[in-house]
Amino acid sequence: MRADGLRSVYREWAPMTTRMILLFAAAAFLASCRAQTPLLVPVSVLDSDNVVPGWMSLSDGTFHTEAEDFPPSGYYVKGVRRPWDAFHPRSAILGMARSKAPSETRCEAWLELDDGSIHPAQEAMAPRPPYVRGYVDEAGRFHPDPVEIVQ
Repeated sequence: MRADGLRSVYREWAPMTTRMILLFAAAAFLASCRAQTPLLVPVSVLDSDNVVPGWMSLSDGTFHTEAEDFPPSGYYVKGVRRPWDAFHPRSAILGMARSKAPSETRCEAWLELDDGSIHPAQEAMAPRPPYVRGYVDEAGRFHPDPVEIVQ
């Protein structure tokens, strides 16, 4: 192969290789960020005008603002959320269990309070504090068990 041929191959592959390395490094960085525990946010930051007070329903992990005309039912946690940030709990678990028939099928799980996501206990990743242990019933609703927030 001539030297001109090698130069043209290098000119074609070098930029692509650099992009692939950068893409791999970005993916590795994002994966490591997911595994870390959330940063503690100073109370002064949470008390600013940019936060939205409300509560998170533990049955499905949804956040509801205090401005909504929707009272909490079942178990819930009061806290604040910024439009671009995670939920920050400000109370223990409140409310009472909804009356339900005993479930034959239960899937052990946990609910992460920062984003309301529910994960099965068999998942290969560890929960990120703060989270709530419990189970998911056959209807897909989360039930805390025990009724406490793991910090």
